[in-house]
Amino acid sequence: MEKKQRRIGLYWRIMIIVGVILFTFFLLGWVTPFGNFYAEHVYPKLYEVVGRFADIFPFSVGELLMYSVAVYGAVTVVLLIVGGIIFLRKKLRRRTGATRFGGFLRGYMKVFLALFAAGLWLYVFHWWIPYHDYALGVKEHRTEFTLEEIRTARNAIVDRMNEAIAKLPRDAGGSIVYPDEETMFQTMVSSMRSLSDEYPRLGGFYAHPKIAWCSDVLEWMGIGGYTYPYVMEATYNKYTSKLFWYDLLAHEASHNKGYYKENEANFVGFLACYRSDDPIMIVSGCLGIFGLMDDYYYGALLQKHGGNEQAAAEEYFAQPQPLPVIYDDAREAQEVVDEQYAEDDHPLEEYKETAEEVAETGWDTQETLIEGSGYNDAVYLVTEYFANIGAGK
Repeated sequence: MEKKQRRIGLYWRIMIIVGVILFTFFLLGWVTPFGNFYAEHVYPKLYEVVGRFADIFPFSVGELLMYSVAVYGAVTVVLLIVGGIIFLRKKLRRRTGATRFGGFLRGYMKVFLALFAAGLWLYVFHWWIPYHDYALGVKEHRTEFTLEEIRTARNAIVDRMNEAIAKLPRDAGGSIVYPDEETMFQTMVSSMRSLSDEYPRLGGFYAHPKIAWCSDVLEWMGIGGYTYPYVMEATYNKYTSKLFWYDLLAHEASHNKGYYKENEANFVGFLACYRSDDPIMIVSGCLGIFGLMDDYYYGALLQKHGGNEQAAAEEYFAQPQPLPVIYDDAREAQEVVDEQYAEDDHPLEEYKETAEEVAETGWDTQETLIEGSGYNDAVYLVTEYFANIGAGK
């Protein structure tokens, strides 16, 4: 009598197909030309759909999913522990309730596996592949520059910032008058879209950034904003000062538009601010990148003078410097959100030190993992941009 072969059920056939697709595209993500093609031609169309869907909701869908996954994961661990205890104890296994629980657990784990596969799908197609593109869509970038090129970039930022600060709208007391957030958002979007001839991904739809529910935790961790690539949504820490709002949200919008490397998001966000017509946005972006460029320039001066700090300082202070009012404005803007923080309740404040410690370790780890495409590496892209302008490119 011929033995009947057991067929693979529909669920497992689907899971195998999904697994093969995910594994294939995960490997393709390491092929930079493919990642670049995907980021330039496929990802923008995907964002138009997913970004618009997330934008419908007034709250952060990504943050809600993050909390839901944490709870779901904890429940799963508890169920597995209970199931393990039942499996290891023969007396428990023989009971009717244990049999029913075993059937429930098998069904539960099939749902868990399906949801896990869905999460991997979003991870691969929403972040992994576009992340592995060429920075700014260009295969090669310079990382070595002359002192004159670094100085030109640094001074251009200072000059642009000093020029814009004189045009800021102010009240009778001299404080900056900021527009409402929707107006600021539309101003940012307009500036970002104006770069689309050079950076095509920046055209089209932009989802609204949303205030993070866990803003106090982000504040303790030194995080101004966070992008959820799974739902292509950006959130921001509500304790971010209005003067830095444009710089932060242009950075996060760059991520949403497929520029997921930190150096390119820093650069694109800065460039949108630098070339904006809005003086507040100009100051915001220039001030946001200035610290990095200033350190880069001073380091180059120290190298030129063989580590002689006095000689380096003399040459440094011979260059244009940000006007003192810029720092006064930044300080005043920070005081406003500091007062707001003091007025708010913070039920998790007992974990503040833990969050700070975790953040310190996390920042150090991230810096190592993304070496070459980190936040600080934006100085090379910025310097290259101004060098190309000088060369007429």
